[in-house]
Amino acid sequence: MIQFIIQSMIHSMINARKLFLIVILTLPLLPACSTLLSKQTLQMTYYSLDIAESQTQTEEYVNTNNTLPTLIINSPKAAAGFDTRRMMYTRAPHKLEYFAQNEWIDSPAHMLQALLVTAIAHTRSFKAVLSKQASVKSELRLDCEIVKLIQSFNVKPSQVQFVLRASIIDNATNQVIAYRQFDERVNAISENPNGGALAANQAVNAALEKLALFSQDTASIWSKASLTHQNP
Repeated sequence: MIQFIIQSMIHSMINARKLFLIVILTLPLLPACSTLLSKQTLQMTYYSLDIAESQTQTEEYVNTNNTLPTLIINSPKAAAGFDTRRMMYTRAPHKLEYFAQNEWIDSPAHMLQALLVTAIAHTRSFKAVLSKQASVKSELRLDCEIVKLIQSFNVKPSQVQFVLRASIIDNATNQVIAYRQFDERVNAISENPNGGALAANQAVNAALEKLALFSQDTASIWSKASLTHQNP
């Protein structure tokens, strides 16, 4: 009887030791499994900013009219917190948050430059509209900054606000000859990032249309002043 009890105790100790070894060996695998599961469950959705179909054309346009100025569009900047691919929203005054599983395909500032070139070239008010190139000589340049691009859930329906600041500089004098800030707000069709992305595209395109007209007027004023200077 005693021998049976001893054998049972030894068998139990061996099983406990085996279980302990299994636990020790599998512990390092737990973080990897957790990471794998998080990657499987956390699927990102990406959105882009695009030009309206009515303004689509070749990205860089050249006019044969030599009396028109050439415009260089510098890489747009973004205010603090907005120079990111993450999509921002707010639910309370002064409190900014980011969507966890939704992002822009690139930062809005990076996506904006090509849209600016296309929208302004569409006016045919410049000899050429080009993105910044060190070897290109130009009479005017455009500097832009995204001040705000955010979906607000403080109102119903939620609303996207896009604020863009633009300055046109005369390269000969290095002086700002025109300045304007565009503030566009568009209601979202759904209370989620997808609705926000659609509203953001509408807001950006509305601002681009106004910026294109603003650039057109500035080019006209500059051309008239330049001709007056050449023929006093």
